Amino acid sequence: MRVLLVVFTMMSSIACASLSRYCDDTPPPLSSTDSVPQALLSGQYEIQFKATGGTSKGNSASGQLWLAPIDPSVRQDGHPLYGWLNADLSLVDAPICSDDEPAPMSRDPLNPGVLVTTERDGHQVLTVANAGHKYHPGYVTFDGCGIILYIDQADSATFSGRWGAYGIIYNGCGYFQARRTGS
Repeated sequence: MRVLLVVFTMMSSIACASLSRYCDDTPPPLSSTDSVPQALLSGQYEIQFKATGGTSKGNSASGQLWLAPIDPSVRQDGHPLYGWLNADLSLVDAPICSDDEPAPMSRDPLNPGVLVTTERDGHQVLTVANAGHKYHPGYVTFDGCGIILYIDQADSATFSGRWGAYGIIYNGCGYFQARRTGS
């Protein structure tokens, strides 16, 4: 059993390393010296993803994103917004799993498909379908699948930036743009 686990771990590490090379062209997160884009607003958005790396390089996916404020009496971990995403992310090879992670369309604020985080430097990021979305005070999860959206520009009508893997499974990466279509 231990041999099987070691072999599986080695194979997983090799697979992740070989897939991560596809996404080397996605720029790193913004530094703390960059200006902070406007905070995201709740509402409905049209969103487009473009793959610049991974096995579906050049492909696009589009869909709908909904963001809503989190009721602090329900979830007390400081996230300002949660939401859900209806888009076929397999078209851009986004690493989305169906195991323990929430589906991108999950509307449960305790296990949402999308979670907005404000980083210490004031930048906001969105994570999609990640095991870390599950609200369990005192328990932290860093593995699994999912993607992260780094916001480079935002105003009251749009936001845009870069996306890539957020977990131990890597493949697609690229750019995204979202346009607010309703409140």
